[in-house]
Amino acid sequence: MKFVSRVGVSLALAASCLTFVHSAPVEALSATTTTVTMSPNPAVVGQSVTFTATPSVPGTVTFTVNGQTVGTGTAVGSGATGAHQQAWSYTGNSVAMATDNDASGNLFVSSQNPSDCAGARCVSKMLTTNGTVNHFVSQSWNGVGVMVTGLTVASNGVIYEAVGASNRIYRRTSFNANTTEFVSGGQLNNPCHMTTDSEDNVYVANRGSGTVLKITPGGAVSTYATGLTSPCGIEINRTTGVLFVSDGNGDIQSIPSGGGTPTRFLDGSCAVQGQLAIDAVGNLYGWHCTNDLAGHPDGYGIIQISPTGTWRKYSLANIHPGSCSNCNSGFGAGQNSERSLSLFNGLLFIAGASMSASGVYRFGVSGYVATLAYSPTASGTLAVGASLAPTDSGTHAASSGTGSLAVRPVAPSVPDLAASSDLGSSSTDNITSDNTPLIEVAGSGTSGNTITVTATRSGATNVTCSYVLPATGCSLGTLSDGTWSVTATESHPTAGASTASSALSLSIDTSAPSAPGVPDLASSSDTGTSNTDNNTNDNTPTLSATGGSTGDTITLSATNGTNTVSCTYVVGSATNCTLPTLSDGAWTISSVVTDPAGNSS
Repeated sequence: MKFVSRVGVSLALAASCLTFVHSAPVEALSATTTTVTMSPNPAVVGQSVTFTATPSVPGTVTFTVNGQTVGTGTAVGSGATGAHQQAWSYTGNSVAMATDNDASGNLFVSSQNPSDCAGARCVSKMLTTNGTVNHFVSQSWNGVGVMVTGLTVASNGVIYEAVGASNRIYRRTSFNANTTEFVSGGQLNNPCHMTTDSEDNVYVANRGSGTVLKITPGGAVSTYATGLTSPCGIEINRTTGVLFVSDGNGDIQSIPSGGGTPTRFLDGSCAVQGQLAIDAVGNLYGWHCTNDLAGHPDGYGIIQISPTGTWRKYSLANIHPGSCSNCNSGFGAGQNSERSLSLFNGLLFIAGASMSASGVYRFGVSGYVATLAYSPTASGTLAVGASLAPTDSGTHAASSGTGSLAVRPVAPSVPDLAASSDLGSSSTDNITSDNTPLIEVAGSGTSGNTITVTATRSGATNVTCSYVLPATGCSLGTLSDGTWSVTATESHPTAGASTASSALSLSIDTSAPSAPGVPDLASSSDTGTSNTDNNTNDNTPTLSATGGSTGDTITLSATNGTNTVSCTYVVGSATNCTLPTLSDGAWTISSVVTDPAGNSS
């Protein structure tokens, strides 16, 4: 018999010594954006420059220059600058369906009323820029419950209105003109919003068939895109021709210029019946249009989507003047909120669900702004940065933006003709016979910058020279006779040149004056039996010579062997001069005329 022995091992677990830690999943912070601009740019040394940071959420912005902190600013603002444009003068449950602006900025709003057409509640309106409300001419197709689901205004002022339920698009030449039926039936299937391109073609979001139609001004209809899910919002980039459509899933699809297969541009949660708008730089605007609204004061708002797909929100609580008790359901009570949206000259226009208290609003899309005043002390190209620390750092991630500021030198001082080139009777009168003069510019420019001297004269080609600081001057090329205007600029290698200095007036004269007449001994110095024989015992005689022009200098020289003495006088100021003491003997007297530029006869 075989015996098997088993050894039992007893393991005691002390539950009190085991700790179980439950970790909640860490949610990613919402991305933010921050941009920075500088004004003026380029700037000048010593000029006050305003740094403006525009973050997508509020917070503290730290500004840097070349990596060094120069100050901070608080991002303030509501996310929008709002102004209540027009509270319509009638009451009732009229619902804003679509808006658009004409080339003059007038706002057109289509509407419907489910129960009452009194007071023009069932027709579209034109709100002028001065606040006047004009009613469209009522037509037989207008009536209780008729929804003008789409409205667009072409660049030529033609107005198109779409009625989804009857599959018709009407055309009128002005708000007070009767309509004609533009397109009906056929390919139309529950048309929603519309837009026009730069050639006044109309694009229709065909909600019932998942297509986009293109209609020429003459009424020719073609299918522009297919495969969409209940498209409604629609807008075109009139520069690139790319069309954007919001679909029934809340996504935004892009359609290439010329039509074709849609591709998803933004995976969002746009209001399925909301309009889209686009600004001059290609930013899209739509209602909601993002799943991530955490940390915002309300769940609704206008979303700006950049061409790269990043977004920022404009909260209705911030756009709406005063209290906003209904912000989470659009402007005011009623149905079909978050529909109407248009943009003109940087202003967004939105109309609420109820056309009574809510009215129509416009706001600039400036967003949150932090500013800092900065005065650069030296020329150069500066790297400017703005870093955002969000107020709600538990929800929003930090972000930063960069920019480049060109700082140009200040204008140099007035150029000066170097004394060595200022020939003639004065070394400071800027009249010279040196036609390749040395020009100097005083002042404390920045070493490494270039001073460029430019001489200009009417009818002559400009002449320039330049030198790199700390050199002190340069010689101009040959200047023709005449008066030249000489200016200077200082330029930085990357930031650019200053404005021109004030001008130096420089006179170039290289023409020799005519020879003077024979010198004459003054009669008062010609002693003896005759005062004309040039024999005298006056050993400091006074002499003169004819010729010369006012301002010229006449030099009289007396020579006896190797000895020469002279005297001078300026024509117009004197008529003669007296020689220094002469020894007894015969002296030869000569005369020379010298003009102010230094030219001699």
